[in-house]
Amino acid sequence: GGAFLCPGSRRFPRKEKAQPDSHTLERRAVCSLQFTGTWSGILVQEDALPPLPDPEKGQWVGSPRPDLWEELVFAWKTCALSKSNAIVIASGKRTLGIGRGFTSRVDATQWALSKAGDASHGAVMASDAFFPFPDSIELAAKSGIKAIIQPGGSIRDDEVFETARKLGVSLFITGWRTFRH
Repeated sequence: GGAFLCPGSRRFPRKEKAQPDSHTLERRAVCSLQFTGTWSGILVQEDALPPLPDPEKGQWVGSPRPDLWEELVFAWKTCALSKSNAIVIASGKRTLGIGRGFTSRVDATQWALSKAGDASHGAVMASDAFFPFPDSIELAAKSGIKAIIQPGGSIRDDEVFETARKLGVSLFITGWRTFRH
């Protein structure tokens, strides 16, 4: 039968007991395809994560919070593995709330914050894509979120950033979207 393979990988004959070389294994680990069926067709996408956020390569908006870096990266990793539109609320290395699969980022934010409840005070938040409006930042601030990690890239970034500064929420802009369908 046919198979979908990543560039550079190969299929071994069934009867041969060949072992893939390390280069082939590396390519397969990096490039895996995800298939999602819909009523009107099929979506095939490479299911690869972007590089981990790097405090030297991103941008802080508002006061930098290196004291929250490990929590932000933990929330980012959790968010990157969730269905889009994803929002994750975390504290320490504990997930408090996940809003995922919503058609609206603010709805995902409301859901995640409702699941976190009062534990969101002092927590961090991650988003798999940019905030198109400042409404999610306003909800996060109202719930006591201290810092948010997100890719940026909205045509309204200036408005979102200004809202975060005004409300005292630190943003870290990664420049990499982790959006998964």
